Amino acid sequence: MSSRAQLWIEMLIQQYRAAELVSKATDTDFMRRARVTDILGRAWESLRVHAKTSSDVVLDACSLAFVAFASRDPRSLDDLRQRDGFETLLTESLKKDRSSDPFAFASEDFNADDAKHAGVGKSERRMVRRVILPSFSCLTTIYF
Repeated sequence: MSSRAQLWIEMLIQQYRAAELVSKATDTDFMRRARVTDILGRAWESLRVHAKTSSDVVLDACSLAFVAFASRDPRSLDDLRQRDGFETLLTESLKKDRSSDPFAFASEDFNADDAKHAGVGKSERRMVRRVILPSFSCLTTIYF
């Protein structure tokens, strides 16, 4: 197997792990246990380890979703705020316009050609649409 194929497989595995973590984060009991046992910090590190070397739409979206779920508990949010990469993720995300927003790529009305031009493939758009966006319905019932 070529090194390029190996890197692609590793990235795909990391994306699926991150998506699974976001799915678990919808459970408030999981997040409470994660904070108490420091799984929260290890989860954050696993989400951000790849982001340090390259930009990945799925991992960025998963990281933002994870922060949103952690923010339900002020202590968890305080813990994450002290972690490496937290402020950078939020400030860089706020700077993005629609053409580079990881959640915009998943919307039905986003032009596929624009996504392709931004380097976001169909599989990434599909993963954000299927896994991450439904998790946010949990947040809207909590906060709104």
